[in-house]
Amino acid sequence: MFEFYALDTKLDLPAKTTREELLKAMDGHVIGKAAYYGRFHAPPAQ
Repeated sequence: MFEFYALDTKLDLPAKTTREELLKAMDGHVIGKAAYYGRFHAPPAQ
């Protein structure tokens, strides 16, 4: 699953920010959210 967020501000976070830290920084700034679900499978064996 991929999650996409629209924020009302730009976050200035270091590259090593954890998911938990990111979600905490986003708190109160989310103005929209979407999710993409996909099903993937291996191609048939030949």
